[in-house]
Amino acid sequence: PSFRMPGGPALTRPTLSFYSVVSYAGWRCAYPAYTFSPISRFVGRVSVSATRQLRGTMSSEIIPVTQEIELRAVEERYTTDLHNLVIKNKTWLQTAFDWAQHVGTEEDTRRNVQSNQMLHQRGYAKMFLIFMNDELVGVLSFNAIEPANKAGYIGYWLDKAHQGQGILSQALQAFMRYYVERGEIRRFVIKCRVANHNSNRVAQRNGFALEGCLREAEMLNGRFDDVNLYARLFPL
Repeated sequence: PSFRMPGGPALTRPTLSFYSVVSYAGWRCAYPAYTFSPISRFVGRVSVSATRQLRGTMSSEIIPVTQEIELRAVEERYTTDLHNLVIKNKTWLQTAFDWAQHVGTEEDTRRNVQSNQMLHQRGYAKMFLIFMNDELVGVLSFNAIEPANKAGYIGYWLDKAHQGQGILSQALQAFMRYYVERGEIRRFVIKCRVANHNSNRVAQRNGFALEGCLREAEMLNGRFDDVNLYARLFPL
C-alpha cells in the first residue's frame, strides 16, 4: 500500500494512514488510514493558519449506507472517539497493520486527523469514518487516488466487536456507488496480505477480481509478506 491514516490514503505504499485502512482494511484488514506516509507527514506540518482555514472551508460530507449505517468524512471533532477505538483494537490491529504499533497519544491522533482532513479536501485521499447508530465502529478510505486514471486505492478496518455483521461490505458498496455516480472513480483497488483472510474475503464478497500477487511486498512485524492485488471496474 501507499497511504495510511488513523483509521485513511497514494498507494506507492498508500499512506500509512492509521486510521484508514486500506485495505488499510487490514485496518479491517486491508490497510487502514492512520496516516503515516511521507505525504501525511508533510501535510502534518501545515501551519496553524492553514488548519484554521481548512476548518472554515470544509463542510461535512456524509455517505448514507443504511438506516443504521453512514460514512462521515473525517473531522477533528471525532479525534477522541477515533483514538479510543484504535487503542481498544490495538492488539489485533498490530497483527494486521504495521501502523498500529506507532499509535501514540491522542494529540498524535489529532495531528493525523488534521493531515487526513487536508488530504481529503485536496482530493489526494479520502478518509471516512464508519458510524453505526451514531457510534464510531471503523474506517473506510481511499489511501491514494489517481485522478487521471480515475483509480482509487481502498483501505479499511472495523472494530472487532462489530465484525461479521456485514457492516463493512454494506459500507464498501455505498462508498463505491457514491464515487461512480460522481464520475470520479471507475477502478477500485484493494491490496491485502495473502495471510489476511478476513480482508481477502471482503474483496471477494464485493465483486473484486484477483489480478495478481505481489511477492514479499509488505513488511509486518519483522517479515515481508506476499500481497494480493484485487480490483473492480465500473463503466462511467
